[in-house]
Amino acid sequence: MHHRRLRPEELAELETDFIRFLSSQGIDGSTWTTMKTEQPERAEEVLDEFSRFVYESTLDRIEYLEYKSQNDIKCFHCREEGMVLLGVFVEGNAEVNFREDFDLEAARQKIIAAGARLKMYQSRKSYHPDRRSELFKMLENGCRISRDGLIFKTLDGLVKAREN
Repeated sequence: MHHRRLRPEELAELETDFIRFLSSQGIDGSTWTTMKTEQPERAEEVLDEFSRFVYESTLDRIEYLEYKSQNDIKCFHCREEGMVLLGVFVEGNAEVNFREDFDLEAARQKIIAAGARLKMYQSRKSYHPDRRSELFKMLENGCRISRDGLIFKTLDGLVKAREN
């Protein structure tokens, strides 16, 4: 499984796209209104079709994902053949919460002041059972799409600098 029905608030954000989708299916506004009341099963099918379309097109375009917890950041580069994980976590007690927006320099200062350390880790893995299903599961479990992959690229640069 690599999709679910979009929630009402998600559909609201995609209203323009949904209207275009309905139009491509030959469904205008009045037909949609009638369908929802007179053919609710068909309306549900249309919502499922649109949800599947949104998820498939989104999942196919994902290149970077991020997962942030209080003291850990996991960044994934989602390639065709598998994904690369680069992560960093705070070892020790520091008043840092990576889930909140914060200034990275301020976070670094907090970590140093607390006598804590940043530890990096990396891993590679194949998709199981397939790319779309794995990425969908990761999104449902709290990963967020990173459009620019900046944190991954930064960590990758640190790993490469360490290796040289």
